[in-house]
Amino acid sequence: MDIDNNKDIEAYERKYLDIATRGIRQYLKENQNIDKKYEPDYVAIFRSMIKYKVYHLRFIRDFSVPYINNAAERQCRIVKTKKKIVV
Repeated sequence: MDIDNNKDIEAYERKYLDIATRGIRQYLKENQNIDKKYEPDYVAIFRSMIKYKVYHLRFIRDFSVPYINNAAERQCRIVKTKKKIVV
């Protein structure tokens, strides 16, 4: 990988983190007195985006990793369909 690609990748990673941290900051600014256990789902998603950034953005550095998980979803769909029929 050449230097320009590394700079581009780092820029995308910074933007990714910026979006997540800006969302959390905005929520905390608007809802200062709300306990963390009552946070909405989107705040938890922002927190997991930050925590698991390496996994979420792995496809940028490793081209063998697919950027979508359609194969996994298709396999899960079969199990869920059979589960609905049985229950």
